[in-house]
Amino acid sequence: MYSSHARFRLSISCAWGHLSTKEIDDLLAQGDGQNVPCAMKLLRSVAMLQALNSASSQYDPMNQKIHAALRVLAVLCESLVELFFNCEMSLKQQLKCLAAYAHLSFLLYRNHGTSFMSNQLYGNTQATVKNVMFVVKVQILNDTQPFYLIQDGDDRLEGSFGHVRTDDHDPNMGVQWLCEKLGSAADCSDIFECHADWDRGHRRLGNRKLGADHMNPALWKGDVVSGGVSLQMEWIRGTGAITAVLESLG
Repeated sequence: MYSSHARFRLSISCAWGHLSTKEIDDLLAQGDGQNVPCAMKLLRSVAMLQALNSASSQYDPMNQKIHAALRVLAVLCESLVELFFNCEMSLKQQLKCLAAYAHLSFLLYRNHGTSFMSNQLYGNTQATVKNVMFVVKVQILNDTQPFYLIQDGDDRLEGSFGHVRTDDHDPNMGVQWLCEKLGSAADCSDIFECHADWDRGHRRLGNRKLGADHMNPALWKGDVVSGGVSLQMEWIRGTGAITAVLESLG
C-alpha cells in the first residue's frame, strides 16, 4: 500500500523530530491489517506535517510543491482523526472538523478520482459524516443530553461481545446459552445508554494509549451537550477553514 515515495514523504516528519526512522518503518509495516492503534498513529503522524513551511528558502520549487501537497494531506488526516483523540474538543469543534473533511475530501476526489482515494473509502467516510450530522440533528431535539461522537461506531458492539465472553466462566457456549447471554448484554447496553456516566469502561480498554477505538465517555472532557449546536453554522465554519488553508497554499 505504501510506496518508497510515501516513505520519503514521512521521512520529512522524521527530519523535523516527530518520528524516528524505526517508528516510520513500524508504522508502514503491513503485517497486521487490523492494528487500529498503528493506523491511527500513522494518520496522526501525517497530520503533524502541517508544521512544514513550504515557503522556506531551503526548499527548491519541486520540494515546495511536494510540501504544499503534504500539508493538504495533513489537514485532511487531522480533520478526520483528531476529533476522536482530543478529549478537550467540544461537539461544535468536532462537527467543524467533519465538515472540513467532507469538503476537502470531495475536492480532492473530484479532481483526482481513485488516484486519491478508492470509491469505497470515499463513500464510507462521507457516509460517516452524513450519519453523524443526522444523529446530532435528532439529538438536538433533546438539547440537554450529551452526544459522544466516539460512540458512533462499533466500540459498543465490541463491548457487548466482551459481556458475552465474560458473563461467566464458560466462554464456549451453545446457541441457546448464547442467545441468553446476548439478551443480558443488550440489557447492560440499554442501562448504559440511559446512564452513560455509569459506564466506567474496561480497565484495559480504558488505556488511552491503545487508540481512539477504545475511548469511553468517562475520558471525554470537552462540552458535548447538543444544546446550542448549529449544524449549519459548523458546516459553514468547516468550509471556511478549508478555504483558508487552500488560499494560504496558493
